[in-house]
Amino acid sequence: MPTSHPYSPDHPITSHKEDKLNRSPFAQRIADTIAERLDPSPLVIGLNGVWGDGKTSTLQLIEERLSTRGDVICVKFNPWYFENEEKLLRGFFSNLSTALGKSLSTRKEAAGEIISKYSWILSFASTTLTLDKDTSIQSNPGEAAKQLGQQLSTVELPALRSRLESILREEGKRIVVFIDDIDRLDRSEIQSIFRLVKLSAGFERTTYLLAFDEAIVSASLGERYAQGGAQAGRDFLDKIIQVPLRLPPADKLSLRDIIFSGINEAIELAGIEDIKDEDIQSFHIAFREGLEPHITTPRKANLFKNTLSFALPILKGEVHPIDQILIEGIRIFLPGLYSAILENESSFLDSSERRSREDAHKKRLLEIINNALPSINEAGREKIRRGLLERIFPQLQSVFGNIFWGDSRQDAWEKEQRICSRQYFHRYFSYAIPSGDVSDRFISNIIKIAGKQPADTISKSMLELGARGADRLIDKLNSVVDELDEVEALNIAEAVAQCGSVLASQNTAHHPLSTASQAGILVYNLLKKSPNGNRRKIAAQKVLRTAEPIIFAVECFRWISHNSETPLEDRILDDAGLSESGKIVAERISNEAKGDKLWIKYPNHTGSLFFFWKTYGNPEEPTLHLREHFKADHKRATEFIQAYMPTAFLIMSGILRKSELNLNAYKSIKSVFDPDELIYFLKMTHGADIDHSSTSRASESPERSAAVQFVRIHKAAATGAEDNDEDADETET
Repeated sequence: MPTSHPYSPDHPITSHKEDKLNRSPFAQRIADTIAERLDPSPLVIGLNGVWGDGKTSTLQLIEERLSTRGDVICVKFNPWYFENEEKLLRGFFSNLSTALGKSLSTRKEAAGEIISKYSWILSFASTTLTLDKDTSIQSNPGEAAKQLGQQLSTVELPALRSRLESILREEGKRIVVFIDDIDRLDRSEIQSIFRLVKLSAGFERTTYLLAFDEAIVSASLGERYAQGGAQAGRDFLDKIIQVPLRLPPADKLSLRDIIFSGINEAIELAGIEDIKDEDIQSFHIAFREGLEPHITTPRKANLFKNTLSFALPILKGEVHPIDQILIEGIRIFLPGLYSAILENESSFLDSSERRSREDAHKKRLLEIINNALPSINEAGREKIRRGLLERIFPQLQSVFGNIFWGDSRQDAWEKEQRICSRQYFHRYFSYAIPSGDVSDRFISNIIKIAGKQPADTISKSMLELGARGADRLIDKLNSVVDELDEVEALNIAEAVAQCGSVLASQNTAHHPLSTASQAGILVYNLLKKSPNGNRRKIAAQKVLRTAEPIIFAVECFRWISHNSETPLEDRILDDAGLSESGKIVAERISNEAKGDKLWIKYPNHTGSLFFFWKTYGNPEEPTLHLREHFKADHKRATEFIQAYMPTAFLIMSGILRKSELNLNAYKSIKSVFDPDELIYFLKMTHGADIDHSSTSRASESPERSAAVQFVRIHKAAATGAEDNDEDADETET
């Protein structure tokens, strides 16, 4: 595995040995043509290419070739280092003087002096001079013109140029000036560079090699010269550039090699293994059809490689690696489409047959894709849609074809961590696990330690997720039950039981879709991994002893229990084991009741706790326990009744509150305590007139209203009439 230099710096190559784009032959031909020219006249060559296409690398290859010749002096000039035109001119000639000083065997001082004077004249006059066809200087009036005239009284520019050319002829030297990155300058700086070239490119035996993006440079020059506009800029370039060359397009196979080697390095760096053959095959098709036609420059290829080296390790084990590689490719090479996917999640993920058949949905998707790819023709968009998008978002096959995916396939996409799964979509864009979700690597680690570490260690990790991640934790553990062996399953079952503090809310009643109920189902599935017999019973009873809080122990028992119609193969315990396990939970309820008033601590679970206690424990104990409390404080009888009142949701306001006591609640209370005796305690608190009082909430306290409702329902039940009147217009239970 590569441990150093995982990223490719955006640096040009310096040797033909590094050339992966086969640009060396092109560079060598240019270099040989320059060096072997018989014509001594000055020459300006323009090398045109878009940003990131490898212009600098090509200049380096040309320089490498020329450096093998003793008769060529290479001068590299970087205009980025100079802040104004005067410094630009002086810097250029300073570079030239230094290069000549290193390369000339004799007359170094003479050459340096000539260039120094030439530079002084041009730089001093740069803001005022104009050039006529004879390259003589005409300056504007003023102090600058006076000083310039004094300098020109000694020597004229043509004479200086002639003397330097004579030195070059005698030494048998040819100068090649490289000026790169012109298109990265601002507009005024670009104009200054070409002004410099126009002023100084008059030396014989001198070649200027300029690298730039013609579109950018033309726009900048056209702003200043002629009638303006890009065409005016191109016309100006034609007057300066004598040999315009276009950088050969990067070879597609070479770019593909850069991409594929980068992908392999990134996968190896991330430690990703076991990618399926069918996924690799699908990637090659999606890459060739959807991405490769839009990879135009080496810089983009290296950017993609670097992006993967960064992104794959971050989401290792959390997403499907091939989907991640492809969506990152879309981000780099088709950024408009990337944004469109992120902004239109539902359009790309909806796989319902009804929606897929709607013409409006199809029209909308085509509009999204077309708007995201405005510069690509219809045939190109079709290849992207069919070859790329329909592979990472199979739902689109239902819209544009006749393939429809059912719920089982949705589950498979989630298990495979595909981008087309709603549970995983946002991970690909956020490089993180969304709030409320649970890392797949976390689940993998739980499984890894489940066979080696005690349940306490596992539950400690689970509890760190908190209540927000509880739903997804249970969902994901349920999805991997089949992969667990017996030891792993039973350890996780015990750990889940210990996490009831975040799984079982004390404020709401349990229902089949609650987190606590789903956790109970998980415990059931985990226990089934143990063979029938004593080991399973021991494991189940350990869960019931350790499940916290007590209401979660009751929930776990509810799913472990069975009735006479439950198939034998679906039962966790036999009848004797079930009865024995029920007594364990009942004993826990009894012990907890000694320290707390259950109806105060668990107001929404009071009924199930007392029912369980009476059913599986000593049936007289709950009644005795309540009588003792009610005698000690009569008000506790009212609190007990209120705990049985259903929790209601006000539709208009969204507020939770206790609703009217109903017949079912009355029957639950009656099962654990005699109603007549309870009414006795209620009258001791609220007065004997509760027999005849109105139940109007506006005129009575909630406590008295609860007592009145209980008495009213008791009377109705005694006469055989059922009164289950609920405030249906106001509440929704």
